Amino acid sequence: MIIFDTNVLSELIKLKKSEIVRSWAVQQSLISVFNTTITQAEIN
Repeated sequence: MIIFDTNVLSELIKLKKSEIVRSWAVQQSLISVFNTTITQAEIN
């Protein structure tokens, strides 16, 4: 299980994404990636 924190999600929604973060994120299995309610609130 991997929990994406606010920094990772913020980086992924930017127009100019960090290639390092993007490439790491796309290597993760969708069924093993989660976020928290707190992270969702911080993003909104």
